[in-house]
Amino acid sequence: MIVRNFKNSDLINMYRLWELNLRHKWPIEYQDFERIIRSTDNGHSHFIAEIDNHIVGFIITGINITGKPRPHGSVVLIIVNQQDQGKGVGKKLLSFDERHLHSQGVADIQLGAGANAYFWPGVPEREAMIQYSFVNNYHHPYRKRRR
Repeated sequence: MIVRNFKNSDLINMYRLWELNLRHKWPIEYQDFERIIRSTDNGHSHFIAEIDNHIVGFIITGINITGKPRPHGSVVLIIVNQQDQGKGVGKKLLSFDERHLHSQGVADIQLGAGANAYFWPGVPEREAMIQYSFVNNYHHPYRKRRR
């Protein structure tokens, strides 16, 4: 298994993973998925896990530099294909991403879209005030701190 940087040609396979694993809970059309992924390009990192040249997972993370003395990161989205779960794919993606974020000066890493990202299928993006309120006021209890 390898973990590598995202390429634009990965989008359709990332969407297929979404469809296979999450569509039953969070349906989203390809155009919306692509727009959201592309909107996280600036200030975010996308990493792909492959086994035998097949994408089996991906992670999207971001860095927020506002309001704190040091930047903090967040895992915006992580997906591992259901058939490949239990093989260390998610662990490898998280480990790869953690090293990347720490190399960028990040001290805290949280789960959730706390790095100015929008990836809430089913919540209309035009409900910006709800999104703003949630992102800025929700307490993230599962925060990993670097020691």
